[in-house]
Amino acid sequence: MIMKRLRFAVLILPVLIFFIGCEKNNNPKEVSGEEIKSKMFLQKSGDVVPVSDQSPFEIHSAGLYKGVLYMSVSFTGGDKPHEFTVSWDGMLKSVGDNKVMELIVYHSTASDQGTEMVFDSVSANITDLGVTSEVLNDTSLWIRVVNSTNIENKFFFRITNAYIDPIEYIDPVTVIHSRNVKVIKEGCGKYGIWGDLWLISNDSEPVSHYFVTEIDNSVLYTPAENDLLRIEFNYSFITDSSTVCPQLNLLQAVPVKIKALTKQ
Repeated sequence: MIMKRLRFAVLILPVLIFFIGCEKNNNPKEVSGEEIKSKMFLQKSGDVVPVSDQSPFEIHSAGLYKGVLYMSVSFTGGDKPHEFTVSWDGMLKSVGDNKVMELIVYHSTASDQGTEMVFDSVSANITDLGVTSEVLNDTSLWIRVVNSTNIENKFFFRITNAYIDPIEYIDPVTVIHSRNVKVIKEGCGKYGIWGDLWLISNDSEPVSHYFVTEIDNSVLYTPAENDLLRIEFNYSFITDSSTVCPQLNLLQAVPVKIKALTKQ
């Protein structure tokens, strides 16, 4: 059920489709991943069979939620399902005080001769890599996902239990939450669309910190420090992070998409 929800979640996340293979078709048709049903496998590096028919693809988002690694991808094809293999060498790299698990993503086209632009989502349980719960619970652990056909296409994110509601399971896209919050200024402007203006709850104990990754088009609001707001939101994901933000680690800040907002 979790994997099914996650597949749905990343499919409806906004993606900017990278038009690969336009030489085959200048006006490629977009095909839903529901029609293609691509698969993702997680393997240690020594178990990975070299992919001879690999072709370019694009990763649009990646993250880890409740032990499930997910990716939103696009590629040229449309005739056959594709396979994505995620490889880990079993080593944790040190970056300052943090540890980094680097995952390399390979793409098998299965001799697909299609010329359509396909966007799809894939997911698999991170424990398929033999990762222990001790490693996954390490608060200094970050994950870097790298596209093997384009090493500049990568995502760097932190595993955090802040996504998990202590009371009930959260479907991060469809469940809408409400909270009274205050706009505060933090020294980390690389996360969210409001830069260093984040949110702190003032109706819960312990307090929660949030940063806004997206706002519904119907919400017209210019953020200002110390504003008091009532927000309705979905949980979101950290994507495309290139540096480790101390505030993110310290405050366990959660990314959110605001669906509605009222100024108090």
